[in-house]
Formats: sequence, C-alpha cells, structure tokens
Amino acid sequence: MPSDYSNASDEKIIKAVIQGDVQAYGELYKRYLDEIYRYVYYRITNHLESEDLTQAVFIKAWDVILNNQPKKSNFRALVYRIAHNLTVDRWRTQKKELSFEEANVEALPASLSTPEDLMLSNEESDELATAIKELEPQLQQVVICRFINGLSHAETADTLGLTEGHVRVLQHRALKKIRVGIK
Repeated sequence: MPSDYSNASDEKIIKAVIQGDVQAYGELYKRYLDEIYRYVYYRITNHLESEDLTQAVFIKAWDVILNNQPKKSNFRALVYRIAHNLTVDRWRTQKKELSFEEANVEALPASLSTPEDLMLSNEESDELATAIKELEPQLQQVVICRFINGLSHAETADTLGLTEGHVRVLQHRALKKIRVGIK
C-alpha cells in the first residue's frame, strides 16, 4: 500500500525516494510541476518547449536525488537551479529566437468565459512575458519567483541562494525597468 506524502516535508519525501519509494517522487512532482513550468515558460515563452524542459528538469532532479543521495535537500532550490541551467543551455545552443507568432502561443487560463476575455488574457500574458524576457537573467528569476509563482521574499531568497535583502533590491530594480519599458 503506497504511503500518503501529501503532508510530508520535502526532506522526508526525498528520504523515501532514496529508499526506493517511487510513488514518493510523484508527490514532489505534483507540488512543483506548475511552479517550474511557469518559471521555464516565462523565460522562453514557448509552451511546447517549456513542457519538454520542465519534464527534463524533473528527470534530472530524480537523477540527482538517486545518485547524490543528499542528506538534507531543498527540493525547490534544486529544481529551480536545474530549470535555470536548462534554460541557459537552451539559449546557448539555439541560434534563432522564436517570435510569439512562430511559437503558436496558446491560452493559459481555461476559465475565461468569452473569446474576447481569452484574447485579452493572451495579449496581457504575451506583454508580460516579453517584458520579463527583456530583463537580465537574475531579475527575470526574481520576478518569476515572486509574481508569477507567488513565492515570498524568504522563499525566493532560499530558492535562488540569495539574501532577502538582495531579493528585495532585485525586485525593485526589475519593477522599475518593467515600468519604464511599458511607458
């Protein structure tokens, strides 16, 4: 009978994975899938490629857990670091940047009632993604963690390996640059 890990800490789940409980990793996957997908999507703005890279993040995280068997691990920080590295690698290897038209961007929200609402939502999402993409990588990371994924200053700092004060400064700089770019 599989164990219920819905209330377990990430550290406890990682220990179960190391001991061979494959189902435990499914809980980590459920917890962080949407968050990591949004992180990847807002860095590369292509749904299909974001899905592929997100899957690669979780496969690499699985390998890291099984091969390195960390005694204490911050799984969120691990998957964000892997996601960051994969998106950077993607940009290094890809010579041509896709436009939104070429990427065939689909709608994210499924709860919109009218085609007009859907169109406005897509336009706002595209504008936000474009504004974020124009920021330096570290500012992108802070904005995505704080505003797209809703992490606190402390969680963002822990995830990105920064101090809370540094996260606040980077957030301020990013918002200032986005405001200037919108005007």
